[in-house]
This record gives sequence, C-alpha cells and structure tokens, in this order.
Amino acid sequence: MSDQRFTLEAIRPLVSQCNPTGRHLVVTFTCPVTRRHVNARWSAPQRNDVASRVAASAKQSMWYEMRRQAHSMLATALGHGMMGRVASQTMDAAMYAASPGNSYSTASAARNLSQGEVDQGVVEAFQSVASQFAWAGNRWVHSSAAQQVLSPLDAQLQQHPLVTRYDRLLAARMLYEVAASHGGVSPEERSHLEDVIDPELGSIQALAQRPPLSRAELAEASPGGVRVSLLALAWTLALVDESFDEGERRKLAELTQGLGVPQGEADRARDLARSWILDQAFERAFGWGGHDVTAREMAVDLGRRIGMSREEVEIAEARFQRRRG
Repeated sequence: MSDQRFTLEAIRPLVSQCNPTGRHLVVTFTCPVTRRHVNARWSAPQRNDVASRVAASAKQSMWYEMRRQAHSMLATALGHGMMGRVASQTMDAAMYAASPGNSYSTASAARNLSQGEVDQGVVEAFQSVASQFAWAGNRWVHSSAAQQVLSPLDAQLQQHPLVTRYDRLLAARMLYEVAASHGGVSPEERSHLEDVIDPELGSIQALAQRPPLSRAELAEASPGGVRVSLLALAWTLALVDESFDEGERRKLAELTQGLGVPQGEADRARDLARSWILDQAFERAFGWGGHDVTAREMAVDLGRRIGMSREEVEIAEARFQRRRG
C-alpha cells in the first residue's frame, strides 16, 4: 500500500514558499498550527549523466532516504538553513506561495525546471525534513505540536541543543573527521557535508586543512547533555553511510574520550543515533496507519546493518509504536 502522507496533495498545505533557481529548489514548509518554518533544498538530477542515473536508482533504497533525512537533521542541529538565512538568499529571486487550495504556478519555475520536476522536488524536499513533522489528525504538523511523537534523539536535541558557535564548530569538525576516517572524503560526501555544515562555520576545504581536534579543544565543549548531543550527531553520520567501519569506530572512540563522556552516556549517544535511523524506516512501514510488510523487513535488516540485534530492533519498533499511539 502506498503511503498517502507523502503525496503532493498531503504536503501541499505546508508549502508557504517555493523558489526554483536553475536546477535547484528551495522550499519553505510552514506548520498550520505553530506557524514554524522548516526549509529544505532539492536538486534535480543532471540529465544524461551516469552518476545521476545511479543516484536516481539509489532513490529506491531505504539507505538513500535515511541519508537524506539524516543530513537534513544534522543541518538543522548545526543551525544551517535557518529561515532568516534562506529568506535573505531568496529575496531577490522569484518566489511563489502555495496556500491550501491553490495550485502551483509554473511561471516562476519554467526557466529550468518543468512543472513535474517542481512537484517532484516539493515531495522529495519534504521527505528530507519529514522527521521534523508529525502526521496528526490526517494532516502534517510540526513535531513541536505533537511532542509525544518525538524520537529520543529529537528530544535530546531539543533539550540539549548546540547553542554556542563553538559547539556548532566542534560538531562541524567532528562530522568532517568522521567522514574522513575511512580513507578520505569522496566528492559525494563532500557535497553532503556542504549541505549540512553552515558556511559561517567554515568551508569544507577550510575544515579539511585543520589538524584533528585535540582533547583540549573537545574539553571546551559545553558540559553535560550537549556533549551527548555532539556524540549522537557524529554517530548518526557514521551509521548512515552504509559502510560503518573500524576507522569510524576508532574516531568515535577518540571523540568520546576527548569529550569526557562516560561509557554509559556514550552508549546512549550511539543508541540515540540508531533509534533515530530506525524511526525513519518505521515511518515508512507504519506511519501511515497500516503495516507495510516489505518496509518492515527492510527496517529489520537496516537495524542489523547498524549493529543491532533483532531483539533490539523489536524493542525500538515497540517504542516507536507506543509514541505513535
């Protein structure tokens, strides 16, 4: 059964601004209850490009969806893509509103994106930030309007956000070092990091030129729960690349020691990342109110590949179901 929550008709009421520029689309989704804004960016695949065809095929995999949603969550946690910044970037560009009941206009999108691509972009852009929303009362609302459905990691980041610039810079450097810990950063990974890390914290090239984080630098992170948040974000990036390896494990151990996070809290940070990733899979399997057997089996396999036993996956599933009521 298809998931009716992720159709254009279900998502359209959230779209308050949609700005097509070249082959890119910046969309602002606005909660009808809280009026909170969430921004997302989508890029149309390059035509007649082998890499793009491979990427298009990968869209069918759960891993592709996990990575896309994880990158959006990481960007939000690091303060990238906030409303004011996006608004300032698009003030001089053609923007259009799509309030409930109105249809999209192709006038401002016709230059490089077809209407079909705009519609596809809106849906896929929303999917990349769907973890920040909840399906309640047969409509999408911001998760802050339905706190009970927050995943443990989302709750952790709300309770212990990265408030200071120093903490966000630490997070950016930690993410880069995790990405580079398995033999370097590929062009695709570099592109993803550019979407995640706010340019105000430094370019990817600048981050690459810095020496590894020292224990002294990590020890200056805000104390308490913020350090768990930092570590959980690093774990999330490591786990969603589909090839978690010994290099990443060693890097995460170094970061844990440098932050001075006790082993019990370090395990909790890892588990927060694991459960968040599984929640995205469970959304596909159950979030629409039914039961997609194939999606559930894919979720179980995903849990296995990120180091969870079947029992742990079933516990995570039960907790997801409990939060969803």
